[in-house]
Amino acid sequence: MVDMSNEASFLRLQEQLAGSGVEMATVFGDQALTVQGKIVAVRLDDGVAFRLGRGTEEEVMALNIPGSGLFDPSRRGHAFRGWVQIPDTAVDTWLGFAQDAIAFVVRTVLPKGAAKD
Repeated sequence: MVDMSNEASFLRLQEQLAGSGVEMATVFGDQALTVQGKIVAVRLDDGVAFRLGRGTEEEVMALNIPGSGLFDPSRRGHAFRGWVQIPDTAVDTWLGFAQDAIAFVVRTVLPKGAAKD
């Protein structure tokens, strides 16, 4: 694991995704990565939540990471289905899951033909 702050790690993730049509935004009062205005990842105090899709292989893989769980922005038992929070301790997995989240959003959320190269 690289010894970086959560914010620095998230900014590095954004840099690594340059050219993927990813932009920085603010949602839920936190930094987020979006593709054409659709959220793909949200930075949290202790990790990042990725939009991987409900029941996908990527969601299952992410949930098997120690310390991960369904993303519950309210912290009141109202988890977002298809969103997985991955802890800072697994920062080395963030890029792959970010790419998976982008692919999921492009494939299922954006209108057909709207994806940018």
